[in-house]
Parts: sequence; structure tokens; C-alpha cells
Amino acid sequence: MDLAEAAKRVQLECLWTRTRQAARLLSRIYDEYLLPTGLQGSQFSVLVGITRFGERGATISKLADKLVMDRTTLTRIIGPLEKDGFVRVARSSEDARSKVLLLTRKGEAVLRAGLPLWERAQHDVRSRLGERHATHLLAELDVVLGRLDD
Repeated sequence: MDLAEAAKRVQLECLWTRTRQAARLLSRIYDEYLLPTGLQGSQFSVLVGITRFGERGATISKLADKLVMDRTTLTRIIGPLEKDGFVRVARSSEDARSKVLLLTRKGEAVLRAGLPLWERAQHDVRSRLGERHATHLLAELDVVLGRLDD
């Protein structure tokens, strides 16, 4: 096996490699737009995810499942958000043994500030891709998520 040829093939054909490259490019764009909030795209996504759970809050496990993220990575993202006062950890109202993540007023404020910036990033990406490609990409990603999620 020619290692140089194998490496070239991986770079050109590997679905994981190519999606990671695209994800890094998208992250740069969204991070740049969100810069005024002090949040990275990953932190913004976590705040959005917590918000989706409403007043009952989100357990780490349920939030990790919803975000398709491992618990360790999620915990690393939550630490600074909690330290900065955007998120708080509380006892679940449904099960006192369980802890949930809740958005604070400060978290709600930064999310409100971030939403128009996210809209601009979204518009920028959709413009660069073209509306047809952007719509197609979302549909294909839905297929990927549906078929690969265990």
C-alpha cells in the first residue's frame, strides 16, 4: 500500500474528514458573527438547547442527546457558561435527586443579543452556498442524523 496515495484518498473520500472540514469552516463563520456576545457557536448552541427544554430544565444526559454531543464535551462547554452566570444548575422539580440546567436572566439576555447575530451568520452562509444548496444541505444532514443516530 502506497501511504501517500492512501492519505490522498482519505482526504478526498472520507466522509468524516470532509464533514469535519466543513464544520470547522462553518464554526469560524458563526463564531465571528457571535463575537460581540463573547460566546462561541458551541456555547450559543448549548444555550439554545437549554432554552428548548423550558422551565423544567435539561439534564446533562437529555441535553447531550438532543445536541448529539458527548457528556464530557457538553460539561466542558457548560463550565464557563455557569461561571459567567448564563446557566445555573438546580434540582429537578420532577425528581429532587436529579440536577437540571436552566438559563439565567443573564443567559436569556445574551441569547437575545446573539439571535440577530446568528440570523446574520445564517444569511451569510445561505448566501454563499446559494439557497438551493443550503436547503439541500439541511435536508441531507437530516437524513444523515436520522440514519446514523442510534
